Amino acid sequence: MLKPLSQLPGNELVWKRVKLGQFEFSADGDVYINYRMKGLSKFSVQAEQGEWTFQQGNLMGTYFVVKDRQGNVVATMPWGSFKKTQVLLADGRILRLGYFNDAMIIMNPEGDPIVHSQEISEGLMGSQRRITLGKDARNYPELPFLIPLCNYMINRAMSEQGQYGPLAAIFKAGFSRFE
Repeated sequence: MLKPLSQLPGNELVWKRVKLGQFEFSADGDVYINYRMKGLSKFSVQAEQGEWTFQQGNLMGTYFVVKDRQGNVVATMPWGSFKKTQVLLADGRILRLGYFNDAMIIMNPEGDPIVHSQEISEGLMGSQRRITLGKDARNYPELPFLIPLCNYMINRAMSEQGQYGPLAAIFKAGFSRFE
């Protein structure tokens, strides 16, 4: 059973592969978010607070969409330079992305971190990452899908920078796409 993020004892989670195509965000043995691959460019996320589907918005892969269980678009993100990439929330708010030294950060418009994903170990079947929540992160109702979105973006950034090729990215991340 998934625990709500409101019961997370601190501000850190660990992302890890459970088995091929299945991943989880956990802390102290409790699972808060899990997700599964649904192809090379689509995955689903489940948290106690809800369920979301992440997928490319079109065949060209020029933007990414997050939809809730009812199919409503809750966030979009146009592809482009990571220095310019923004997460556009359905209510009109805009969040920023930053990629620094193999870490991805989703920030509020003022630049304060909401979610920070940093690689902590690598293995044949994938890496583990430490997910650190910013001091105001729990004020964002979108947090349950921002956490896996941040993790997805670090995989994409590493793939685009050639730190691992598209095929390796698929096996490592489980949901990257061929470029």
